[in-house]
Amino acid sequence: MQSMDSLKPELWTCSSNTCTKISIVNSKSNKVVTFNPRFTYPIFGESEQIFGYQDLEIILAFESKTFKPLINVKYSKKLDEDSLDGSKSPLDMLLEFFPSKDDLVIKDELQWTKSFESDSLDLPTLGELIDENGNISVYKCNIKDVKLLHQRIQIFTLFFIEGASYIDENDTNWDVYFIINNETKDILGYTTCYRFWKYGGHEEFDNLTTDYPIRSKISQFLIFPPYQNKGYGSILYTSLMNYWLTLANVKEITVEDPNEDFDYLRDVNDLKLLLKLGIQDQIEFDKKTASNSIISQKWIDKIKPTLKLESRQLIRLLEMLLLYKNAPQFRLQVKKRLFEKNYDALIELDTPSRNDKLQTAFLNIKNGYQSVIDCVTNSHQNKRKNKDDNQQNQDSKRSKNQ
Repeated sequence: MQSMDSLKPELWTCSSNTCTKISIVNSKSNKVVTFNPRFTYPIFGESEQIFGYQDLEIILAFESKTFKPLINVKYSKKLDEDSLDGSKSPLDMLLEFFPSKDDLVIKDELQWTKSFESDSLDLPTLGELIDENGNISVYKCNIKDVKLLHQRIQIFTLFFIEGASYIDENDTNWDVYFIINNETKDILGYTTCYRFWKYGGHEEFDNLTTDYPIRSKISQFLIFPPYQNKGYGSILYTSLMNYWLTLANVKEITVEDPNEDFDYLRDVNDLKLLLKLGIQDQIEFDKKTASNSIISQKWIDKIKPTLKLESRQLIRLLEMLLLYKNAPQFRLQVKKRLFEKNYDALIELDTPSRNDKLQTAFLNIKNGYQSVIDCVTNSHQNKRKNKDDNQQNQDSKRSKNQ
């Protein structure tokens, strides 16, 4: 019989975020990187607390090329079943999120390491190479061709993407894009994307002679923690955009419920694309407006099919370009959009309050845009500096050889 003091909840409760340890293991170099998840509530409940154990460790290990999973749960003490009142064990709760139970190795690390020899996934044979950037490649695979691999890695979306859920792996409209290190063959990250049919009206539909027009939607986008903050997210996103821009049947590119971090990555890379295309020098204004202060909707409609960006994102980027150029039309362009978007709420206010609300929102947007612009311009300056440094190094080597 356990004493009342020994049953104090705080002695038997731990954070599931803290006690869950995730490792990615390179089987050739034996390099191991271990980290904690950001979220565990989809698995262990909203409180992200586990009761009934002391010194609890929930261990998940994945091989870096195949993501073959190993699961182990350790603890020094456990309450008796009566005290746990029939609660599921952490292992049972975790196993519910691995669809292929036969693919799992539980506790037997030796068996797991032996599986590396026979377990192989050759992405180049399973998918299509869509981009190569130095020693980094991006492959497109249909979900049906990488079903097992996707089942292994999808739990990372629950651990690192707020509000994520599993996709329907039997729907072949899903594609999975993987970013790979060519030297180590490590999978650095991936994104799931869905192909929607885009109805463009009966005339377009009746005259179809090629593939059906589609809207490509980025759903889940994740660079695994050991490889974050190294530019791989931008490489993956840019590879997707460049690939879809070449496909005639892709009419629009959208993103499902982006979080703040992804929004920033997207803005930076979309702005780079528009600057590269020189869109900032092509902007046309509506001559019917005072002082030509508003971007022409007719011109927006003309460039939208080429850029394939959804309307909201395109408008935001055009506003960024106005700020980038210090164009006098920037202020009125943004305030007009804000007023129209929030008309019902603003019209109820008196004029001073309305102007104050608009100005506050305007300044917040301006600061956010400026942050994106600063990132893009600093990136360009760093690339130019690196190019200059490389040229100086080459010149130095040449002078030594002369």
